[in-house]
Amino acid sequence: MKLNILKLSSIILFLAFVGTACNKNDEDIYGEIAIKDFNYVGCKNESEKSAPIETLKCKAEGNYLFVKHENTLFNCCIDALVVEVSQDSSSVILTEKETGAYCDCICRYDLECKVGPLEYGEYVFVLKRDSRTHAEFKLYFSSTTDSLFIIK
Repeated sequence: MKLNILKLSSIILFLAFVGTACNKNDEDIYGEIAIKDFNYVGCKNESEKSAPIETLKCKAEGNYLFVKHENTLFNCCIDALVVEVSQDSSSVILTEKETGAYCDCICRYDLECKVGPLEYGEYVFVLKRDSRTHAEFKLYFSSTTDSLFIIK
């Protein structure tokens, strides 16, 4: 009799473990915010007579926000560009940094990455260059988010 109770208890524990291991909870879906798939291109050709407009495009991709920062100015002799992200209760802070050697010139770059995972809702999106705020705007993140912001 004790052997049957032990077997039954083992089966119940096993099923409980398998059931909880297969369920995704909010922490799995909305874990710590991070940068995915970061990429950049530059120095762009500056042969145009008028300066290109600096823009930030934001588009929902599942619970991630695809961000493309176009025509942003950085030093032309950098080793690399780096993007970091942090979040507080109502803000998403994206910080862009250049690393390496510097020289006396600048050029335009396009940066893109995915930021998330994010819950749907309204955020203050802060774009920083090193420690300085470069742009700030409100963004409502949902499955249909597809926004363009002009940075002046």
